Formats: sequence, C-alpha cells, structure tokens
Amino acid sequence: MIMSAKDLPYSLSQRGPLGISGTGNYVLRIFDHKHRRRHGYLGLDEFESEFEDEDEDSEINLKKEKGRFTLYFLDSGAYSFSLEYPGWDWIKDDQVEWFRQTSKAITSQYGRDNVPNALAFFHIPIPEYALVENGGDDDDDEGDDNDGSGRIVGNKTEGVSAPSYNSGMFEAFFESKDVRATTAGHDHLNDYCLDHRGINLCYGGGLGYGSYGSASIPRRSRVFEIRNRGNRVDTWKRLDNEEMTLVGEQTLFVGKKVPSSKRPGSGSRSKASPSRVTQDIFERVRQGTQYVMGGL
Repeated sequence: MIMSAKDLPYSLSQRGPLGISGTGNYVLRIFDHKHRRRHGYLGLDEFESEFEDEDEDSEINLKKEKGRFTLYFLDSGAYSFSLEYPGWDWIKDDQVEWFRQTSKAITSQYGRDNVPNALAFFHIPIPEYALVENGGDDDDDEGDDNDGSGRIVGNKTEGVSAPSYNSGMFEAFFESKDVRATTAGHDHLNDYCLDHRGINLCYGGGLGYGSYGSASIPRRSRVFEIRNRGNRVDTWKRLDNEEMTLVGEQTLFVGKKVPSSKRPGSGSRSKASPSRVTQDIFERVRQGTQYVMGGL
C-alpha cells in the first residue's frame, strides 16, 4: 500500500525506517524558497533517518541545510491484539522513542529556543482528543482562549474512537516543544481542533467516499497554510460541494504562542477560491480515485 501511495500525484509518502513498529513513520522538512530547486516541489525534502533497536545505538542523519518547518508522520495501526487493552491500536513505544530522538536531532541543529515549528499526522486519534468540554455549535464555533479548558473550534458529531492504552505520544509532543498541532482521521464526522496545553489536536474531516459518513454532513478536508517562515499556521476546511465552501477558519499559532483569538479577523478567506491542488484532489476523490493523505 505504501508503494501505491508514493505513486499518487502530490504524494511525498515514505515507508520509513524498518526497525520500528508500523509503516509510514517519516519526516519531511520544509525549506526556504531559495532551496526550492535543490529540494523540489514546495521546498520539501525527505528527512534521512535510521533507527536501530532501542537497546542499541541510534543514528539520525540530518542534511546540512536548516529547514523552516517540520512534518512528522506516524503509523497508528488498526486494531489492538492486546487482551488487556482491546479495541483500537495505538502509536507504539518504539515509535514514540523514534519521534523523541528525531525531534532531539532537529533541535540540536537550532537550539531549543529556535527549533522550527512542526505538525504531526496520524490516523487514529490519541486519547487526549477525547478531552473536549462540548461539541461545538457549527463549523464556525469559536472556543475559549488557550486556557486548557478543552473547548474546541469545529464540530464533534460522534464519539472519539481512541485507543484504551495511552503510550505517551502527547507527552512526547509536548516535551519536544516543536509540535504545535496534530491531525487525525478515523472519526469521519468530527472536524474540530482542540487546544490542549498549547497544542491543537485537530481532525482532518471526512473526505473520501470509501467509508461511512452522514447525508447531513458534506464531505470535507482540512487545509493548513504555513506562513511567516514557519512561524504562523492558519487552517480551514473545504466542503465537497459545488462552491467548495470554506468553513472553520482559524489561526492555530503565531510564533510560539496560541493567539488570544483563534480567528483571523480582517484576513478572512471566506470568499477565497480553493487552490489548484485542492481542486484537483477533490476531483480525484469524486471520481473514485483512492487518495491517501496524512491524517485522513
């Protein structure tokens, strides 16, 4: 499956290291515009890593150029084979350790105060996604400021299907100081972002037609816009209707802080047209093309 994903248009998917659980644990770094020719489309480049058994030496190889932003991808599995923790699978301990070492290697390039911001993508939500206080009112629901209350921006229309075992992935994100937001899929009727301890836990929204949905909830996909050399990330969702309506716009963070207002005010894109790439992806989904994207 990973080989098929790698061949899809716009795909930068990688198999990832062989020495840890799952397939598709990898990192992409986003570079300055001046590196575009050297590192390809949108300045993206593969992060070279080799992860050995945790009892042996581990090696993380970084390219000399310093990136402006980091994208982590993690395989969250499918079903648990544990009698003690039945239900959904989870990101395993060796994957958490791989993330810690990879983040540490990136941090060592910059220093802890200057490490690039990052997003993390996985399919099954980690348990912290369930820490919501309410379900939101509509696509434009605005939660409280960053007070750890568990309020959300977006919709919680079904329960959170998280694993019963917590492997500590969120704590690893929190301690790394680079991951500012995460994206999960799995629960197709949820599309919210939950601010938990300064990290936004987001759903990608249900886009594909190959699994369950709701006739009353249009298919949708979350878009992230990285700005200001990686120091600001805005996000919104596009609905799969004729207008490809934009909903749920919010600013996830500016610099190292979650903004006091999660909504961007005068910079609203509520009438902006979707990008060419977004239009193309939606068209492929409508035609039944299997499309694999992180967090969906």
